[in-house]
Amino acid sequence: KIDLPKVQMTNPVIVSLPRDAGDATYQAIVKTDGTAASSKFNPAARTIDGRINASGTYTVKMNEKSFTDISGKSAEMRKAILYLTSKGIINGTSDTEFSPDNSISRQQIAALLMRALGKVDNTATTAFTDVPKSSGLYHAIASSQRHKIINGYSDNTFRGTNVISKAQIVTVSGRVLPSEMNYRAPADVSAYLDKYKDTVPAYAQSMVALATREGLVVYRTDGAFSGDKNMTRGDAAIILYRLFQRIW
Repeated sequence: KIDLPKVQMTNPVIVSLPRDAGDATYQAIVKTDGTAASSKFNPAARTIDGRINASGTYTVKMNEKSFTDISGKSAEMRKAILYLTSKGIINGTSDTEFSPDNSISRQQIAALLMRALGKVDNTATTAFTDVPKSSGLYHAIASSQRHKIINGYSDNTFRGTNVISKAQIVTVSGRVLPSEMNYRAPADVSAYLDKYKDTVPAYAQSMVALATREGLVVYRTDGAFSGDKNMTRGDAAIILYRLFQRIW
């Protein structure tokens, strides 16, 4: 049982709990209501460490999922999907399907990043004119704005239902590294962007260069970055999995 000073906190605390027997890869810290916390195995301490920002009772359990529609995907995509779903960061579209080829929206990415960071704050608010308080992702979007991970547009909209592009998801994922781990973007972005055959949008260049340097970008066989390409759930899972390995 974990009692936090204000019941709900803006930033998480890291707790370490004894691991369960067996393979720790898909073990997670899970609240009594079944919600998995962002957590991972700590090989040095042999514990499961999780990011908790709400009071409650938690336990460590094997939380591996199974999906019937990912068998034809790459080994890395399958691993990313199973890992992230075990940690409660991303969910399947049903108990048995993940729908890796479905598109993924800006508001969904906001939720995934905030879950990964353990920073979904149910007291956070936002003034975006197109994000009603009745939205199930309202607090995740508000939290992403508070932590300056995903920005809105100049007309004060968030456009959360828009499908997120590759340039956008790489940019917002890249922002996590400086804010969480004090990474610095490359001084010479061209050293990393020149490997792409096409032009990376100006707003994204700094974070794409950082993400390229740190191995977050999934390379295309044609050598293009293709920043305007819409992201699928499976592609997003790979980027978020690579990011998750660097943010503890």
